[in-house]
Amino acid sequence: MIQRTASKDFLGFLNGMIAGAETLLDIGCGPGILLGSMDARKIVALDVHRPYLEHVAARLPLVVPLHADALEIGRLFVPNSFTAVTMVDVLEHLDKRDGYELIRQAESVARERVILFTPRGFFPQESIDHYGLNGEHYQTHRSGWEPEELEALGYEILLMEGFHDGSNIAFVDAFGAEHPPIDAMMAIKSLI
Repeated sequence: MIQRTASKDFLGFLNGMIAGAETLLDIGCGPGILLGSMDARKIVALDVHRPYLEHVAARLPLVVPLHADALEIGRLFVPNSFTAVTMVDVLEHLDKRDGYELIRQAESVARERVILFTPRGFFPQESIDHYGLNGEHYQTHRSGWEPEELEALGYEILLMEGFHDGSNIAFVDAFGAEHPPIDAMMAIKSLI
């Protein structure tokens, strides 16, 4: 099912999906900008770029940082390890094959739900780390996703119309300040 909203309250929707989660695995947490606002009791923040995790550890002592490749979560965690698994702006950094594999692994380690957030379609971005932590290689976008692809995997889609616009530095770098806004997708799969 695909629903649409003009709201940009991304964090409100995200917290609505993870509210009450005892444990949360946030894959590709970056420097942890969202972690302090996520409504879960225990959070494991996984990222492949160690300087991002050092930033997380310095700011959020109750979050457990884990330095690993996201495609290793199936090996690192037993099935049903976390109440919820989130991937915020992660899928677009992987090629399609790896993206599908990561989704499969996320579903195996989640007990109740998986929540994904990604631009709709291809959002070009190459070798730019807007955080200034030398993660340029990891910030390159390698794929674009459409609602129907995630819906076919059993996800409910909230299409956030016009979410990315000229107020976003990455959007301006990719498309220019005058480009029409593009949509983002929040995809949620309930496993119970």
